Amino acid sequence: MSGRRFFNYSPIQYGMIGWIIIAALLSVLFAILGFTQIARGFAAIARILFYIFLILFIIALISGLGRGM
Repeated sequence: MSGRRFFNYSPIQYGMIGWIIIAALLSVLFAILGFTQIARGFAAIARILFYIFLILFIIALISGLGRGM
């Protein structure tokens, strides 16, 4: 493979969306495996991160419109 990674994904590279995706996938995985309390915890984390991302996106959108961008 000449030094290439097959799965080249880093949550830090994609920011908050990457962490939301990871928390959601872990929630589904633990739900399938039967660990419902852990799955609920990861689902709550994903939901909170999503709302934080949404609020920050709206603030950035409004501030960009205010600057005329």
